[in-house]
Amino acid sequence: MVRIEVRPCLFTAYQTIMGATMEHSIESGTYRLVGIQKVIKLSERNIDLVLGEMRSWLAAKIEQSKGLPRNGKEFGYWQVIDGDTRVFFMGIPVEQYEGLQEDFDSGFLFWELGKRRFAAFDQAEPGPSVAFYDHLPKNTRFDRIFIGDFQVYDYTLKDGTLAVKNRQIWIPLVP
Repeated sequence: MVRIEVRPCLFTAYQTIMGATMEHSIESGTYRLVGIQKVIKLSERNIDLVLGEMRSWLAAKIEQSKGLPRNGKEFGYWQVIDGDTRVFFMGIPVEQYEGLQEDFDSGFLFWELGKRRFAAFDQAEPGPSVAFYDHLPKNTRFDRIFIGDFQVYDYTLKDGTLAVKNRQIWIPLVP
């Protein structure tokens, strides 16, 4: 029998961490993502290299598909499997899946988040996600259907490259 315990990271003593502030906005909508998912062994691969490869793959997929947006939000989501193993999803929101085909062999997946609310915190500097679970808006709480937060960037596809900027941490809130 395997027991899984989920505990979000808590940060309480700082006004800013890794270039982030406690100020936030609320993002809400219906989120339907398409993207790539990979299992990553931290001891075997350089994370920046893996994320760069994933972003290049996603850029190529966007270029090939007429229905995928050329700019918008890029969502990243880490799931810890064990001390050395992670699953990472990188994707973009779409209005519909029509005309797209999931391809499990290549890792191209659809992820239906549904109607959601997030507390969005700006984080200027790259680095580990800094989740401000202690600083969520009053009368809200972390939505434990997820086991972590999302890294969200603005992206633009230009000359076959997916350029990202404006890193935010989006914490899912109970609807």
